[in-house]
Amino acid sequence: MATGTVNQAPGFTGDANSVQVWPPTVQYPNGYWRQFDSKGNPVDPSTGKQGIGPQNHLVPLPPDNLK
Repeated sequence: MATGTVNQAPGFTGDANSVQVWPPTVQYPNGYWRQFDSKGNPVDPSTGKQGIGPQNHLVPLPPDNLK
């Protein structure tokens, strides 16, 4: 399994207050990113609220972004 890049606010652990960028997959050929709130819950970036499933918090990256 490929690993992504995690950017996290200082002083937080786990997924809390982080943005994670992941490499390409079959479903996301250009990679994707996801955001977590201060409690480590995935966030729907379109609302800023907790997402209810991958379709609400995995954001496809545009072509050629990982070069």
